[in-house]
Amino acid sequence: PPQDNVAWEEDEEDEKDGDFKNWRPPKSPLDFAAKAGECERKVLRELDFNLMLDGREIGSALPLDKPHKGAKDRQQPRAHGVDEKGMLTKDALEALGVGSYARLWRKDGLVVEKASSLLSGNPTLSTTAKVERARKDLVDCVGYRQMDALVFKAKGGQKWSSEQFHEERKRVWAKGIERAVEVWRGGTRDPSACESHMYQLELRWGALQEIERLLQGGAK
Repeated sequence: PPQDNVAWEEDEEDEKDGDFKNWRPPKSPLDFAAKAGECERKVLRELDFNLMLDGREIGSALPLDKPHKGAKDRQQPRAHGVDEKGMLTKDALEALGVGSYARLWRKDGLVVEKASSLLSGNPTLSTTAKVERARKDLVDCVGYRQMDALVFKAKGGQKWSSEQFHEERKRVWAKGIERAVEVWRGGTRDPSACESHMYQLELRWGALQEIERLLQGGAK
């Protein structure tokens, strides 16, 4: 479990753009948006997407620059194929075979297409296991995104300190990722929630439902 003393600097801009920063390296186990991105990367790896760009895996951590003498600002972790906002670059998206990130996660998107292709015909136990692992990673992704949405909802329009963010994340995490998934699976939707958070969750949820259907033999 996350340690109580794990914290990082947080500001209004980080929270406002949080949905789009999920491919940056996680700053802590409580960094829900980035942990969701970590799960999404695992999904793509299990489904045999090309994650290589210029000889390095997309999303892999880049070495930090040597600090300049007298520098006071702490360097933020960087990832290959990811811009300063945590979004995949155009080259990274092209390597994945899509023009937009949403194209991966729609119910008729490339993630579901890849899973369907792997399970077509007479899939081996090994192939089926790969899709099952992708399903589990996508479940975790939904859980992390739901927890991130809950923190955002609790914050509302307030300006929070890094300590307040940290305490709220600890409170949400204490209820468990499984609980977050079950709340979403049970159809609980908050009309006051951030539309952007809900849109991203709905995309992943649609892909997850299709993959679960495929693993059950394609039954409607």
